Amino acid sequence: MCGICGFSGFRDDGLAREMASAMIHRGPDSDGFLFSDDVTLAMRRLRVIDLRSGNQPVYNENRRVCVVFNGEIYNHRALRRELEKCGHRFSTESDTEVIVHAYEEFGPLCVRKLEGMFAFALWDADARSLLLARDPLGIKPLYYYLGGGKLVFASELKALLKWRGLPRAMDHEAVDAYLNYLYIPEPRSIFKDVRKLEAGRIMLFSGGKAETRVYWRPPEPGSLNLSGEDALRYAEQLLEQTVKSHLSSDVPLGVFLSGGLDSGAVTAFAAKHSPGRLKTFSIGYKNPSEKSYDELDMARLVAKRYGTEHSEITVSPDITELIPRLAWHFDEPHADSGALVNYLIAAEARKHVTVALSGAGGDELFCGYPRYLGMKLYPVYNRLPASMRRAAAALADKLPESGKSRDLANWAKRFTRGAEQGPFECYNSWISFRGGHGGLYSPDFRAALENADPSAAHRAAFGAASGSLAMRAVQLDMQTYLPGDLLMMSDRMSMASSLELRVPFCDAKLAEFVCALPQSRRFGGFALKPLLRKILAPHLPAKVLSGRKKGFMVPLPLWLRGGMGELEKRYLSPETIKKRGLFNPAAVKAIIREHKSGARGNADLIWSLVMLEAWQQAYEDSAGTGPR
Repeated sequence: MCGICGFSGFRDDGLAREMASAMIHRGPDSDGFLFSDDVTLAMRRLRVIDLRSGNQPVYNENRRVCVVFNGEIYNHRALRRELEKCGHRFSTESDTEVIVHAYEEFGPLCVRKLEGMFAFALWDADARSLLLARDPLGIKPLYYYLGGGKLVFASELKALLKWRGLPRAMDHEAVDAYLNYLYIPEPRSIFKDVRKLEAGRIMLFSGGKAETRVYWRPPEPGSLNLSGEDALRYAEQLLEQTVKSHLSSDVPLGVFLSGGLDSGAVTAFAAKHSPGRLKTFSIGYKNPSEKSYDELDMARLVAKRYGTEHSEITVSPDITELIPRLAWHFDEPHADSGALVNYLIAAEARKHVTVALSGAGGDELFCGYPRYLGMKLYPVYNRLPASMRRAAAALADKLPESGKSRDLANWAKRFTRGAEQGPFECYNSWISFRGGHGGLYSPDFRAALENADPSAAHRAAFGAASGSLAMRAVQLDMQTYLPGDLLMMSDRMSMASSLELRVPFCDAKLAEFVCALPQSRRFGGFALKPLLRKILAPHLPAKVLSGRKKGFMVPLPLWLRGGMGELEKRYLSPETIKKRGLFNPAAVKAIIREHKSGARGNADLIWSLVMLEAWQQAYEDSAGTGPR
């Protein structure tokens, strides 16, 4: 695991060293550089595979092709054998070297040969071209600036910001989208002129011009028609093989075990194929009122069944102390509150291992969110008489919200409000968080948006999807929420502690198989994750199989009702809001008051405002110099 960066179109050796140093947390073990008038490549390395000879950049035989690489290639040994048969000679045992030889053999579309997680930059001196690539599902990040014949790129924005020529105008449309979704959807970033290379894409830069190509898309639902027994058997075999391949490491390795199906599946198959006793890590809460968010009991059942070396931490975190660290590591506003526990468990795990596996992506792949059931119910609900729907909505509005992990009143309100709209508008209302607060934006902020649509990219993705409404929602989440929120969070919070995090459910071969199944095989009936439950029936305790979904959730609604004083003072005071000029101070105060009283669950919206201000303090006021 590494951080990579570089540029083409100018030369500045000192800048390259500054950019690499800004990402030392991604690779504390070593650095490496290619300096030339045509291109500069740089990287920071966390040693995981080939500890002795795997330093980068890595070259081909005649040193005309060079690569810096962030990630892991799990099929590198098989690919190496294939390339050696074609006459290629290797000088290291690293997975990185297969990339340069695969490029020689197959060209830019060599990415289709790579099984793993990756972002890399490859320089071809003969063609005088620079190739940037990102893995199919977007596990590893890659930002870039393109303009004036220059290309500058990096794994993290903080490295790009070392270049003084970078335009730094805030993208107001990105902020608008962030306040809807709690993350900035790709390809946008917080800066107008900086973009993210999207998942499953490559970029070729030559002669001052760039061309982007899509090399991977998930197959359409139903394009693979198997019997129920065959679908189950092949899915189980592929999932086990995928987890096994993700265990390749020359350093200690463990698993994040939340207690749910996804991390339970990873633990079960990892324990089976681990060369030694597997280490697992779980997190819970000290306060009894927060136990509805706690899955330690379930995690212990899985750990006991597989005899893992199990570690637990229970927390009652000082979130005001953590916020500046999160804001700095994210580089741009990001308000998924799960980052709090992901940061804490990664820091704990890093004391024992260098690599960890997680269950991220299991909900998207195997249909695990309750909102997917909502999309199944949507057509049925809309056939009810309007009078019955109005009565249901009125009843839901009267229900008090609990702030617990399963807040049925909140779900009922969101469902009944959303279901009165068209299919996309309905689903979008369930996955967005600013609805109903139209007076939040200041006049200047509204004017800057010029009637922009924060949901335009989501609407286009939903419209381009195929299959039932539920399957279209799943495809939308895989294209937007998974790379933009979950994988971004997984990467940043693990790299903050120099921990490599692997996500077997985001393996492209596994995704291709599961996504191609018809809905009847993948998501039949009205139960969540039916296929995965069948796969895991022989492998997990019955109590875990029948348990309710929680994941690494945090009791944010409870924390914000009891501890808003310091947060308001540091981040949401009327003076601060007025100074930034984005929001109406009276509206922000009303949103906080609503949440404290329990009249409306505004925790996520409040958190998004807090994290936006924390980012502004870290990167506008302090120029991204580091967490305070």
